[in-house]
Amino acid sequence: MCHASYLDPAAVICEDARTAPALVSRYRVAGPLLNETSLQRWLSGETIAVVTR
Repeated sequence: MCHASYLDPAAVICEDARTAPALVSRYRVAGPLLNETSLQRWLSGETIAVVTR
């Protein structure tokens, strides 16, 4: 699985999700990620706003 790791070095890495240290968490986020609009924005290199609390 490829993901953005917050552990050192903080980078996008590809590793086995079953053993990835950065994925050991009880925190989950669910929501639509790849609809037609977001897919087109991602493919065209547009900036996609991120909302945090």
